[in-house]
Amino acid sequence: MQEITVRYPDCVEAYFLLGKARANTGYLDAAYEAYSKCIKVNPAYYPAYINRGYVSYLQQNYKKAIKDYDYVIKHEASPHAYINRGVAKYFLGDYKGAIADYDKVFEIEPDAKTWDYLYFNRGLAKYDNRDVSGAKSDYDKAIELNPNGNYVYYDIR
Repeated sequence: MQEITVRYPDCVEAYFLLGKARANTGYLDAAYEAYSKCIKVNPAYYPAYINRGYVSYLQQNYKKAIKDYDYVIKHEASPHAYINRGVAKYFLGDYKGAIADYDKVFEIEPDAKTWDYLYFNRGLAKYDNRDVSGAKSDYDKAIELNPNGNYVYYDIR
């Protein structure tokens, strides 16, 4: 893959795939660099920002991840950018911000009402924001949508 980027230095897809390969094999710094090159070649290629943000998230650099998600959200209503930004905000302790991002996904993506993990993530943020009944509702919905999911069944009843 690296050879393709040398041969075709303006090929966005090559850098994007190189970033995915590096991230999937644990070479996070190299993945970040590949996504950055992808963005340099085409600043409007938003999937690269989402994936670069995810690499920053994996490196526990949540503020850096949020900057990439903010950039995407500024230019398009991306459910994935909102979800990932919500997760990063959650890990920074911004539970209200995480909930707002998850709520936005429900507004902009009609299929989101079938995404069990979205209810689960929002439930976590609600629980940590001391909204126990709201958390319970979201956990129940996540379990209803996917009763065999790998969820921790919180005893908050």
